[in-house]
Amino acid sequence: ANTSGHLRLENSRIEYANSAIIINSQAEGIVANNEFTNNSQSGIHIQGDSNTTIIGNTISSNKNGITSDGATASHLRIMNNTVSQNLGEGIDVQASSTNSSRLSDIEIAGNVVTNNTLNGIRLDSLAQSDAPYDYECYGYIENIIVSENLVTSNGQNGIDINAEGRCR
Repeated sequence: ANTSGHLRLENSRIEYANSAIIINSQAEGIVANNEFTNNSQSGIHIQGDSNTTIIGNTISSNKNGITSDGATASHLRIMNNTVSQNLGEGIDVQASSTNSSRLSDIEIAGNVVTNNTLNGIRLDSLAQSDAPYDYECYGYIENIIVSENLVTSNGQNGIDINAEGRCR
């Protein structure tokens, strides 16, 4: 499912898809009490800014559990989910752009994140530029809450938080 506008997805099971659900930057909504399993990409993928709450889901045996990307990622709540046995990241919230990227107003709380091949929880804001003499690249992370999660037995870091600017 690829969505824009208002969304409420509840009490469903989605398996054997590419990504179980993709929420684009014009969407806002609630994804609650679902099961996403055996998908070849992400259980839940968010593109760009999205006023979305992801709560009470079971996300397992996908390439990645919950992912987000774009120049910014904001107004995202990921709460009380079980994210386990994914081949890549458990919860991976990224912002990447030329010169400036931003993660803001994100809460990740009360989740059980276990046995994922890479990081349990990863927050990454990367700004980069290959332009000659481009000296201002900023990766911002602000108003982030990561609390009361059980993060255990993941292949790399339990929680990995990074903000970086890479200019030539």
